[in-house]
Amino acid sequence: MHILRKTYDFICRIEHTLSMMTMVGTTLLIFVAAVLRSLNWPLNAALEISQFLFAWCVFLSADVALREDRLIRLDMLTSKLPKKIELSLLILSYLIILAFLVAMAYYGYILTYRTRVRSFLGMPNFSYAWVTLSLPFASTLMTITTILKLRDFFRQLLPPAATVEKVPLQKNAGGTEKLQDNL
Repeated sequence: MHILRKTYDFICRIEHTLSMMTMVGTTLLIFVAAVLRSLNWPLNAALEISQFLFAWCVFLSADVALREDRLIRLDMLTSKLPKKIELSLLILSYLIILAFLVAMAYYGYILTYRTRVRSFLGMPNFSYAWVTLSLPFASTLMTITTILKLRDFFRQLLPPAATVEKVPLQKNAGGTEKLQDNL
């Protein structure tokens, strides 16, 4: 289990770094293209590449925001409820999110497969599937994040498991052990 946690943390760090890099790349590419266009030397593929980077940025950043609880949550009404009911409603909403993410991943992979032969905005040898792959890939990552959040919510909702005390045994006259009578 420890190896899985380390692997997940490593994937999360890579995802966070990639989301930042794609945002910086998109911003720089658009800025450079605008400057070069004003100098009458347009960068032809800048818009297409920035759209590709932005698609990946949006979906990867969505999982980072979900994992770090940075998404908008409207809890004006639920914060007035008792904690168990509030937590139950939160679990219900995350179950709905989970169902949506599973559907997005499933249909996203189908879309990626279907667009594998299509070129991306006239760029030869660059499949449109690389753009559409951002949706199911990030949905899969968000599904994992949602499952982990649900696990934590259920742990908060359910009481901790009762610990069983070890009952001492005593030897009877025949040499066999029996439960000690503490009454």
